Amino acid sequence: MDKQDQLRQIAEITAQIGGLPKGYISKKQINGKVYYYHQWSQSGVKQSRYLRDGEIEPLAEQIEQRKALQAKL
Repeated sequence: MDKQDQLRQIAEITAQIGGLPKGYISKKQINGKVYYYHQWSQSGVKQSRYLRDGEIEPLAEQIEQRKALQAKL
């Protein structure tokens, strides 16, 4: 693989990473009920968003995909 191919591959991976969500999923138990939140840092400030049941699994997969691409990069 020459340098041009490597640069193209790096650009593709970087673009894929940019389209995937940052952060992690946290689980909190409040009054005996479990709630899930997507948390990430933006400009040094922790952001948080409540996740409904149908949002948890797809978001977890996207976050794992982002981590795998970052490790590959």
